[in-house]
Amino acid sequence: DPGPDSDTNTRGVPNLLGRGMRDAVGLLEQTGYRAQVEGWGVAVNQDPPPGTEMPPGSAVRVRFDSPLQ
Repeated sequence: DPGPDSDTNTRGVPNLLGRGMRDAVGLLEQTGYRAQVEGWGVAVNQDPPPGTEMPPGSAVRVRFDSPLQ
């Protein structure tokens, strides 16, 4: 029995780490979340972490940084 947390209508926050800004924001929008963007480059941090289940329309804060650093 998978239990009540296995509802197929709920999705966890996708893993955005290492993605470019356009890719990360697009993926969030596809999964029903809003992006709060900080910086530029590739995603180095996100809050909440990947897999966290949140209601559709919730904001996910994503910090981007230059891949050269």
